[in-house]
Amino acid sequence: HATDEQEWLDIQANFGSRVKARVAGNFPGRVGPYPGSLSKTPGTLSLIFVGRLHPIKNLDFLLRLLPGISGELSLTIVGSEEDAAYVHRCQQLTREWPDRLQVHFEGEIPPDKLPAMLRQAHIFVLPTRGENFGHAIFEALQQGRPVLISDQTPWKGLQASGAGWDLSLEDQKAWIVALQQAVDADQSAYDQWSAGAWQRAHDFVQNSNLKQAYLKL
Repeated sequence: HATDEQEWLDIQANFGSRVKARVAGNFPGRVGPYPGSLSKTPGTLSLIFVGRLHPIKNLDFLLRLLPGISGELSLTIVGSEEDAAYVHRCQQLTREWPDRLQVHFEGEIPPDKLPAMLRQAHIFVLPTRGENFGHAIFEALQQGRPVLISDQTPWKGLQASGAGWDLSLEDQKAWIVALQQAVDADQSAYDQWSAGAWQRAHDFVQNSNLKQAYLKL
């Protein structure tokens, strides 16, 4: 079972072309009703990062960018501390932050607590170096939270669908522009992003024929 074309190619490379393999994308489950937006005033932004605290998730990339963004920002970091040295480096990056930047390392949380935590943040941020799906990304979208992620995931064209941004890690300027745009957004702009995020998750489940793919598998 491969969840995308790249996994299928990996299977072929490791086990040979005669192995039986089928592609069926990750099945994230149903998407409930639109949970609503969040109060948003220009000049403020709350962000949430959800992922293993490991170099592949690239948290330090985000931590280096935030001091260059104007406004009042808060960042909540959720995830297991898999690499103690990396976690220490990330914490050191926040030591000299000005008071207008707040950071909270929450560690691991029970999965059933994540939806409520996602709804408390304006945007989900994950500058990952690679995801074959990105379950946390999907969870943020289904909670109506726009996402700011790298282009190293299957979630493409987020700007066009009004669900967020998928940007190259080579283009730090684009990340800065997106973050500042999110900070400066008013309620009307944010409401559109929130609705667009939920719609992207809803459309993914409705249009991806996952049920048929799994029955075939």
